[in-house]
Amino acid sequence: MLKFYTVSFFIVSLPPDVVHLLQLMKYFFCMQRLKTQTLKGLLIALLTVLALATNGIYAQTCDPNIQKALEETHVSYYDKVTMGDNAVFVIKYPLPGTTYIISDNLGATYSYTYTTSGLEFVNINAGAVNTTRRFALKAINGGCTYQTGFAYTVAPATTLQLAYRVEHEWCGTSGAIRFTLVGPGANNANYTFHKKKATDANYETLALPLTGAISL
Repeated sequence: MLKFYTVSFFIVSLPPDVVHLLQLMKYFFCMQRLKTQTLKGLLIALLTVLALATNGIYAQTCDPNIQKALEETHVSYYDKVTMGDNAVFVIKYPLPGTTYIISDNLGATYSYTYTTSGLEFVNINAGAVNTTRRFALKAINGGCTYQTGFAYTVAPATTLQLAYRVEHEWCGTSGAIRFTLVGPGANNANYTFHKKKATDANYETLALPLTGAISL
């Protein structure tokens, strides 16, 4: 059996003072909401302006041509040195105004700032090698920075060995292989050096100059 219920509504007439108070409360909450939305909008606008300004500053502080030049830094070094001798890093065609920093895996750093122009090479002495050391390069010029990982390893030689450093080709005949003997009693003057390519059957009979193999 269905039952029907009667629902009645009634309206209560509020006193004028209460109505006025409710209107004031409604106005107050509306104003607070408006203020919150306004402040939120202003905050978003401010953050947007700051982000754009920051991006503009960053873009202006690093010349892309300088950044490219730093990324093209050519560094070479001997992979072995006589135990106790220094590891030396050679920067070819350094960029004026650039600070070159060599750091090792133990946190030691060695820096050189190139302030002149016209030099083909600059050397950075990275201290004595008594155990195998790994090195990284960082180059800074203005707001531009280029950094490698610990990609360079120098080991101490305790026996007579041949060490070499490679200058990778930049353009034309700018590449070279430099070599030296390292270890106890090493003396390049007591030896002649000869080279052959992987495709050659025999070493060349003409001895190389001690400056290395430049024209390959």
